[in-house]
Amino acid sequence: MPAPLKVHLSEEEDQELLEFQNIDGIPPRVKERAEIIRLNHHGWSVAAIAKYKQKSPHTVRASLHRWSDQWIRGLWEKKGRGRKRSWKEEDIKYLETCLETDERTYNAAQLSQKLAKERGVTLSRDRVRKVLKKRGGVGRGQDINNHRILTHNKKKPNKRTKNWLLWAHSAGEICLQFLDESGFCLWSPVSYTYARRGKQKVLEQTTRRGRRLNILGLYSVGVSFDYGLKLGSFKGDTYVKLLDWQAQKAAKRLAQTGQITVIVQDNHSHTYK
Repeated sequence: MPAPLKVHLSEEEDQELLEFQNIDGIPPRVKERAEIIRLNHHGWSVAAIAKYKQKSPHTVRASLHRWSDQWIRGLWEKKGRGRKRSWKEEDIKYLETCLETDERTYNAAQLSQKLAKERGVTLSRDRVRKVLKKRGGVGRGQDINNHRILTHNKKKPNKRTKNWLLWAHSAGEICLQFLDESGFCLWSPVSYTYARRGKQKVLEQTTRRGRRLNILGLYSVGVSFDYGLKLGSFKGDTYVKLLDWQAQKAAKRLAQTGQITVIVQDNHSHTYK
C-alpha cells in the first residue's frame, strides 16, 4: 500500500494557488492541479481528493509529485505535448471572411470541403463546427428580405414496398421511376449558415421575385432522367400531359422488353451527390 502523501505550503503559496483558481485564461488542468495541492495541504487524503474530484488516485498522486519535484512549474504542461493542429490561424480567418463577404450561405460540411479544396487543409465538419463556435460563430438561419418560410408535412414512405420495387428494378423485372417537382427563382432559398455571434447573415434580394421556373422530373435509378419545364406551377392539365407522355413511353417499353413501368411519387432519396 502506498505511503500517504502530504504537501506542506506556506501561507503565501497557499494564497497564490487559490488566486490561480480564479484567474481567467489559465488552463482548467492547471487550476485543477492547484486545487488538488491545496486540498492535500489542508488535510485531505489522496482517496478523498480522488473521490471529490472524480479522478483516479494515480492522477491525484501525480499532481502532488509534480509539485514536490518541480514546485509551481509542475502545474503546467510541457511545451510540445499533445497532437499538433493541422490548421493555421489564417485558414480560419479565411473562412470567417468568406462567411461575411460571400453572397451565399455555408454549413459545416461545405466549409470543410472549401478548406480542403482551396487551402489544402483537412478538417472534419465536426471540427470546423467546434472551432467556429469557440471563436464566437454560431449556425443559424439567414435573414432573407420579403421571403416566407413554408413547411410541409409528408408521410414516410413504406420502406418494405420501396425496397421490393428497387430489387425488382435492379433485377430488370420492372422499370421503376421516381417523380418529384422542384422550382427555381431569382430569390435565394431559406437555409442555414454560420455567422458571428450576435450578427445575422443577410442576402439582399431583387426588388421583384420574378416568375418561378418549375421542373417535374422522373428519375429511373441508373437508367434515365426525364423532365418537363414550366414557368409557374404545374396544374392538373400539364401534369396529365406529362403522365400521358410517360404512358406512351411505358407502352413502347412493354412491347419491346416486357417490362412494366411503375411511377412512385416523391419517395426517392433527396441526398445530393
